[in-house]
Amino acid sequence: MKYIGTTLTGLVAALACVSVQAQSFNLLSAGPTKELATDTSVTVNVASDLGAGILDIQIAGYKSLDGVNSYEDVFTLYEGKTEIFSGSFNMGGGGRNEVLFNPDGAKVVTTTNGAKADPHHSTAVTWEGGVTDIWLPLADLTAGPLVFSYTSLSGPGYAGFQGLGDEGWGVNSVKFVTAPVPEPQTYALMLAGLGVVSFVARRRRGI
Repeated sequence: MKYIGTTLTGLVAALACVSVQAQSFNLLSAGPTKELATDTSVTVNVASDLGAGILDIQIAGYKSLDGVNSYEDVFTLYEGKTEIFSGSFNMGGGGRNEVLFNPDGAKVVTTTNGAKADPHHSTAVTWEGGVTDIWLPLADLTAGPLVFSYTSLSGPGYAGFQGLGDEGWGVNSVKFVTAPVPEPQTYALMLAGLGVVSFVARRRRGI
């Protein structure tokens, strides 16, 4: 059994040294969109099933795009017709940053251009725009459209649509990084190691 234990230890150590490989796909092949008015959407097509991984998105805000306040603007991401994320972020227009729908546990960082480092000023109106970075883990990204939408809330208590003279938005980048999978040499090493373990065990039993 000493030889089997030594062989297994060596196999585990060797496997730990074998790298795994993830792939990154740029889904927004045309590059950043132009500045868009709110109450519009952008569709990004996913050509094939990509499986599990991280959706890495950067949304741009122009002039005075608002977070949660009386001028609130809401970003929503759909996979097909299914909402998978939404939030409201201060990108120049004031209000607080708030994730509204996040069942997959996305990480979100908003940078408000012109805002002071002091967190008490993070809700300030700067009229300098900003960016929101979103890292969204997905169990399975399938072929079909991703739809990015921005809406200015209307009705009692809200200002509604303001137009490009006041605020705008856009999609800077959309990338998908697949979950790491073992490289082919990993499988070869595993099979070779199991073969050695089997051989040693048979020798020890005198077979």
